[in-house]
Amino acid sequence: MNYVLYDKNSLLSTERTILESDMASAGIESYRSGLSYVLYDDYLVNLHRGEEAITSATVTELRALISEYRRSRQINANIDTIIQNQSTTLFNKLDEVIGII
Repeated sequence: MNYVLYDKNSLLSTERTILESDMASAGIESYRSGLSYVLYDDYLVNLHRGEEAITSATVTELRALISEYRRSRQINANIDTIIQNQSTTLFNKLDEVIGII
């Protein structure tokens, strides 16, 4: 299969209409808002300037990193809560000691 790269915006109106028609008949869709999962091998899409297509292995790594990041944020939030509770208890005890003195 031969691939030709086009910037649709640089084409004349009639050429763009023909290209879009050919893409539609070939089942090539545009995913400006993204596509979370490719349904099958050799799935054709219309990518846009600045977009990036990455491998499933990279996606798996990224998802694992995001999961780890979220887990570590939850742990940090729990630690912050523990520190806040201990600080409150300490301040209450200090107030109590100062009141006795």
